[in-house]
Amino acid sequence: MRDCRRRAALIESLHEAVFLCGPDGTVLDVNTAFADMLGYGPDKLPYPAPHPWWPGPEWGPDARRAVHDAYRRIREERSGSFTIPLTHRDGRRLWVAGNFNEITDPRSGRLAVGTFRDVTAEHYAIRRESALAAMGQALARAMNMTETLREALAELHRLCCARRVVAAI
Repeated sequence: MRDCRRRAALIESLHEAVFLCGPDGTVLDVNTAFADMLGYGPDKLPYPAPHPWWPGPEWGPDARRAVHDAYRRIREERSGSFTIPLTHRDGRRLWVAGNFNEITDPRSGRLAVGTFRDVTAEHYAIRRESALAAMGQALARAMNMTETLREALAELHRLCCARRVVAAI
């Protein structure tokens, strides 16, 4: 019992979001930073897969594939890191950098302990810089005003993942 209290105190003292997963990937424990980051706290433990913070279909197949790959790695690999999109309980989208390591529990066997760090601002800053560079290259290819508009619209279409982009003059 004393070790459990010591472990709980240690986990709570960390500033990063901490989670503990069982062999099947069920989240068995989280700290307050995890609850603050994602809106899901220890009151509803355990969290079996699919976890409620996983991105919904509106994120698209790439986001869901990245989360499923990270989930598989947590269950199968000894350690690793990843960056994935997640959804806060209130619906906000965020990006997290995660790290995990395997640990062995004498009673339950293999467990994985991991951390999440919110990297949403960094993720979108990189996307903005990439978008600006791509737009600059697209506009540099244009030879006249018609091509400039066509290139700009094509790049906006790609960046926004839009079905249609329209310009009104």
